[in-house]
Amino acid sequence: MGNLRLVLCATSTSKIIGPIRSRCLLLRVGAPTDEEIKTVLTHVAKKERFSIPETVQTQICDDCNGNLRKAMLVLEALRMQSPDLSGGIGIAKPDWEIYIAKTADLILSDPSPHNLLAVRSKLYELLVHAIPPTLIFKHLTDNLVKKVDAQVKTAIVQKAAFYELRTRTGSKVIFHLEAFVAAVMHIQKSFLLGMTWDD
Repeated sequence: MGNLRLVLCATSTSKIIGPIRSRCLLLRVGAPTDEEIKTVLTHVAKKERFSIPETVQTQICDDCNGNLRKAMLVLEALRMQSPDLSGGIGIAKPDWEIYIAKTADLILSDPSPHNLLAVRSKLYELLVHAIPPTLIFKHLTDNLVKKVDAQVKTAIVQKAAFYELRTRTGSKVIFHLEAFVAAVMHIQKSFLLGMTWDD
């Protein structure tokens, strides 16, 4: 056998072991711009023989954050919802995103050990439904940061980065997610009581 070439597509190289990574040529490809996404959406609409209004294209681009796959799925869902893509079209969020937003509300509503157990079961439910831990960290952190005071935001983002790194190197993801939630609860409760928290 002569040569073997593999093309691997990934969003992160941290899970690839060192010996394989050292033999790979790494290429970083940026996310498509809004204009590129609109071009693809227009092309798909033309191939499927329907027109897509500019306002709907802009709505989809705002919702997908540079993720072309998500943009295509949203377009498909909107087309099923309203075949002519007119009227008041609302882009529905996936169930797991809504679930994470409710989990963030639960974390901030009552930072207590009893509540930590309830949040743990919600996080476990997300993991059972094959939601990647990095996505859980990202969306949970985004939802938490939107709802807390400016003094607390930096500490929460630092804890998220710390525990997300631990999930990549550790074996039990739920432990690190739970530790992150406990740290956020500690920070939030300390802030509410007017105490300082250690970073």
